[in-house]
Amino acid sequence: MTAKEIKTVIDGNTFSSNILFHEGHFVAFGHDPNDDFVVVGQTTSIKKSSIYANGKDSKSDESQCEELFKAVVNLYDDSTICHFYLNSYQIKFIQKTIAFYDATHIVLYCDDEGIFVNFYDVRKCVPQGRMSRSHETRLLVHKLSSLQRDHFKVTLNAWSFKMVPPLDLDVAIGVNKICTLTHDDSGYMYLLRDQELVQPVIEFFSDRLKTKISLSFVPTSNVPVQDTSPQMIPDFE
Repeated sequence: MTAKEIKTVIDGNTFSSNILFHEGHFVAFGHDPNDDFVVVGQTTSIKKSSIYANGKDSKSDESQCEELFKAVVNLYDDSTICHFYLNSYQIKFIQKTIAFYDATHIVLYCDDEGIFVNFYDVRKCVPQGRMSRSHETRLLVHKLSSLQRDHFKVTLNAWSFKMVPPLDLDVAIGVNKICTLTHDDSGYMYLLRDQELVQPVIEFFSDRLKTKISLSFVPTSNVPVQDTSPQMIPDFE
């Protein structure tokens, strides 16, 4: 039974090359391009502490497993800046928008007007001062909730966010900038690390104005804002 459950956990977390089993839990650590992503779940029959690397027991001793498990607990047990709730359809909306716009990153943030998410493709950011007229940079601002919470901002790897199952999830933003999404029924937790990227700023020279203009897309800009806060009906499934 134990071997079967270990195999089930490994097969169910193909994004991970290293999985820790300890004290009735498993911790799956993502590898590139999801090395910022960690899943913490529960086990029923696995009693022995171990670390599996690429599907094989690495023969790590108990103290190594305990030390690693404590380090993971510290990631999600840190002081919380903000706490809010995402419905399953909001998770789906974010993931489908990532796919539609081929976004590389999302920015979760809270200001005086509510909780928002931005989507952008960092590959399309222009490092030089001049960009061609054919170049197009899109940034979508999406309102998740009108609730007032403490201000925060975290930039997350879009590819890793797509690994999160579309469930009703509690979201906690830690002082350590770890975003923890928890499914209450199963007890599973999904941890994403802040990428610490600066939101894209596009600079270019206007031939008509003969001056340098800097465009910084900020939450207070006139970019259309969609809303999937709980009182709104999602516009696609």
